[in-house]
Amino acid sequence: VEIVLDGYTDVWGGYEMNDRISELRVKNIQNLLISKGQNQEEIESIVHGESSPMGKCKLQYPCPLNEREQNRRVEVRINEKP
Repeated sequence: VEIVLDGYTDVWGGYEMNDRISELRVKNIQNLLISKGQNQEEIESIVHGESSPMGKCKLQYPCPLNEREQNRRVEVRINEKP
């Protein structure tokens, strides 16, 4: 099994800071998985920052306050190795 972690954030704050926040979110999940016995080499981390907003944040800038939290996320994908 390979696990892919995609980290995102909202558009609040600077671009570099949002990338860093996304990176920290992914790292936290990665560390949790490793502490539960997952092999580190089987985890891929991808940082998206604010580049892939969801909901009304996709259509509106600045993003409405009530829509921001859905963009502060880590999506986990599990891929079976051939």
